[in-house]
Amino acid sequence: MCKNPDLQGILELNLNYLSNMAVYKAILADEQILFVAGIKLVLQQMENPHVEVIGTARTSDDLFKVLREIQADVLLFELNFQGEDPVNLIQKIKLANREIKLLVLSAYGDIKLVRSCFNSGVDGYILKSNNLNTLQKGISAVMQEEIFLGEGLMLSPSMHQDEPQSNLAETNPLAKNDRFVLRQYLTNRELEILEMIVKGLNNRQIAKELYISDQTVGVHKKNIMKKLEVNSTSALIKAVEDNKLI
Repeated sequence: MCKNPDLQGILELNLNYLSNMAVYKAILADEQILFVAGIKLVLQQMENPHVEVIGTARTSDDLFKVLREIQADVLLFELNFQGEDPVNLIQKIKLANREIKLLVLSAYGDIKLVRSCFNSGVDGYILKSNNLNTLQKGISAVMQEEIFLGEGLMLSPSMHQDEPQSNLAETNPLAKNDRFVLRQYLTNRELEILEMIVKGLNNRQIAKELYISDQTVGVHKKNIMKKLEVNSTSALIKAVEDNKLI
């Protein structure tokens, strides 16, 4: 251990300088080409931390291919990939590369979604609406083994949110045309039942398949229709087909 306080101070300054000079290798994954190009440019111009983008992906298949071929330090990714459930996506990423840091950069900030992502093993979560300073802090934090939650995000409801919102329009009027939000709004059981409804099964047949009562299926179906704001089975099936929910 250095006993000279002046020399000790110089060593600490040098260590901090070297730490700030570290270059992190990153992969960007998002379906939006212009967004990826913009973030790549931003990261290239960032000085602290220094980030080098060494791979990009537009689909989940592209992402897993890149993860197999490239060794990166951090993955910045959106959750909304066609045909992928966010939790399953995160689990598959961790199976492909257990060492890479996972930083979600998303347009979606629902409490349930954010919490499920952290429970699945992401290191940080940032909204696309956050500023550059938040992005810098987020990358630095996750690379220093810290958990990072961006501005405007919560892991539990506010104490003032006493009344649960009952339908999609109340939660987010723009969500009606967003497949990703619609799927997040439905429970796994509801999605399971919805798939059987689309296949043409009636309540009794669904109940038999799932080992539950006809009445329980009816309650689930009623809740699904309320959430998707439809009032008939035909309208429900059309909503599923229009939004490619299944």
